Amino acid sequence: MWTLKHGKTADQIEEQAEANNMPLPPHLENKPELGLGLGFYWEAFWSISSCRPQGVGPIEWTAIDSYARRYKIVGYEFERLVAIINKLDEAFMNYSSQKVETNRNKGLKHKAKKPLGGKMKMKR
Repeated sequence: MWTLKHGKTADQIEEQAEANNMPLPPHLENKPELGLGLGFYWEAFWSISSCRPQGVGPIEWTAIDSYARRYKIVGYEFERLVAIINKLDEAFMNYSSQKVETNRNKGLKHKAKKPLGGKMKMKR
C-alpha cells in the first residue's frame, strides 16, 4: 500500500525536488497510479474504512452494504464494490500487521540495547 507508506510526505518531497531542481527519489519516480475508473473504489475504501469495529479489524460487510445503499449501488456493481473493498482491506490489514510487527521488533531491540540504570535490590 504505497499510499500508507509514502503518501503523507509525497507531495512535500515532490514540491521540494521541483523547487530545488532535483530528481525525484525512486519511490516517487515510480509512483503507482490508479487505473481509469478506480478512483471511486479508492475513495469508497477510505470512507468505509472508518467503519471498522473499534478502529481495528476488517471492514464489516454491513458497512459496505450501507455505503452501497446510500449511493444506490446494486446488482453486479454492488458485488464488484464488495470484492474490490475486500481486496483493498486485505492488503491494508496485511500492511498494518506487518507494520505493528516491525515496530514491536524495533521496540524489543531498543529495549535490549538499553543499559540497566542502577543496581537491583534483592528481596530477602
